[in-house]
Amino acid sequence: MAARSAAIVFLLCGLASVSGAQEPRAEDVGWQLSAAIVDQERLLSDSIEGQLILEDLNRKGNELRAENEALQAELETEERALTEMRETAEQEEFRTHANAFDSKVNSIRTDQKQKLERLNAEYERARERFFRKAEQVMLEMMQERGIGMIVGRQAVLLATSAADITDDVIERMDRAYLSDREEQGGE
Repeated sequence: MAARSAAIVFLLCGLASVSGAQEPRAEDVGWQLSAAIVDQERLLSDSIEGQLILEDLNRKGNELRAENEALQAELETEERALTEMRETAEQEEFRTHANAFDSKVNSIRTDQKQKLERLNAEYERARERFFRKAEQVMLEMMQERGIGMIVGRQAVLLATSAADITDDVIERMDRAYLSDREEQGGE
């Protein structure tokens, strides 16, 4: 019954917003929200810690890309030399060099693929740690505000903006992150 009432309240607030009426905020009318909305991608992209995770991923991704480009240039140079060698070298000598080159190319591909997989796994672990912290913050807010559930922004069809607690979660996560850094001596 409470969920149905909350859905009706959200629907009415949403319709008021669409019709141009000023949208009531939960605290203005004394509502206690039984559901709230969080945009998880914004938590990651707009919080200090999330931005640092994304910056680290981008930096490492750019380093890997630059390394791949350098290796590609090196291999292209070797391939040109091998092509020139084909015209003057004995067939057996050329085959030995060609096989060595193929082995080198395959080895580099395997190494670079493994580096990319490690980078992706590192990002997923950092993302999981980040969202575990966010979950703790959201659980605290649920208890403080009497929220029965939090749903992702992508799952919501219609709601009042008062139901979106993303900015509040980001603010708390940033405060906690900065406080932790301060305690660790600003590392």
